[in-house]
Amino acid sequence: MGVPVTNRPLSPTSKRALALLAPLLGDSLQTAHIIAQLRELSTIDSVTGCATRPDGLERLRAELKRAHRASQQVAVLMLDLDYFKSINDRYGHQCGDSVLAAIGHTLMQTLRVSDLRCRWGGEEFLVALPESGLDQAKRVAVTLARRIAGTITECGARPASS
Repeated sequence: MGVPVTNRPLSPTSKRALALLAPLLGDSLQTAHIIAQLRELSTIDSVTGCATRPDGLERLRAELKRAHRASQQVAVLMLDLDYFKSINDRYGHQCGDSVLAAIGHTLMQTLRVSDLRCRWGGEEFLVALPESGLDQAKRVAVTLARRIAGTITECGARPASS
């Protein structure tokens, strides 16, 4: 929406048009903001900061197509936190969420920006490593396992290990 800038005041017709359009423009901007928030909520897991499963699947499909076109490799890792149920049972779900958040942070800090991190299920994660073969995938898996095993999360007064 443009308003010509001149040395003359706005005409009564222009003032009425602006008065009618301003609330519509405000509502449109608010709607666009809410849509952007909903889009982010549907693509980012709020606990881990990783992609949600539907978004992760979409991104994985796109990455596999890209790799196929470019004749490149993609390594895919599945991670499952052993005995995670015992953390929830022993310390509560809030502590379990803290552990998951710490794991998400570890994934974000360990992997490349181009790597896909996706919360696949409750305590399961999918990781896709573009332009990576089996040897690199093994190195990344060992590094992730070591870092995740060393992750300690404070839950109340007691630490909980992953």
